Amino acid sequence: MGEPDIEVSDKFLDLAKQVKNPIICDIGSRDAVEGLYLQKTLNAKKLHIFEPNPEAIAKCKNNIGETPNVVMNEFALSDSIGEIEFYPVDSEASDRKDIGLSSMYKVNPNYTKSRGKIEQSIIKVQTSTLDDYFKDQEAPTILWVDVEGAELKVFQGGLQTLKNVELIHVEVGFRQMHVGKPLFWEINQFLEQQDFRFEGFVEYSTLKTWLYVNKWLPNLPWRANAIYRRKS
Repeated sequence: MGEPDIEVSDKFLDLAKQVKNPIICDIGSRDAVEGLYLQKTLNAKKLHIFEPNPEAIAKCKNNIGETPNVVMNEFALSDSIGEIEFYPVDSEASDRKDIGLSSMYKVNPNYTKSRGKIEQSIIKVQTSTLDDYFKDQEAPTILWVDVEGAELKVFQGGLQTLKNVELIHVEVGFRQMHVGKPLFWEINQFLEQQDFRFEGFVEYSTLKTWLYVNKWLPNLPWRANAIYRRKS
């Protein structure tokens, strides 16, 4: 078995290297791979991992091992503190065994019909907010967010924490891969109101980014990875 794929772009790394002694949050981690890579590459002061899916938690713990300055949190970040229904991908019953599609939302059948069946079970998971979690400790400066539809909830639960954040990498949707999820334009508006500037999509050129943002193309992709940097 080879090394896991590291999906961290040079574009993001160039910006991240400008953040001195970063504190990183890997939110919706799946396996902690990207968080650990960023921690090592950026010589981060601390890494906070957040993952509520039991199958993914096991992967995270295995990859973290005895790595110092890493905090593993076995709950979801959202806009409130409590308990919610969560829909993990049932990898045994699914044709597409991507547990990374587990979510607070149900997968959209229109997304999966040509990509292999995905079955989700229902479990209860605990939630907290960025603001509550960081109320008594040093706030993060870099957020790596991949929460399959709950992006806006994460940010809404961290209004105070976001004031200290310098850089955000977040997976966003142009179409609803998960039923009911907020799309890019709503997330973009919210982050701009919090004094962040949209730096583009990792996967797309400046021209294609402009076309997608302004909805000039008829068939928008399902998702992309967006980068935001604090304006001041």
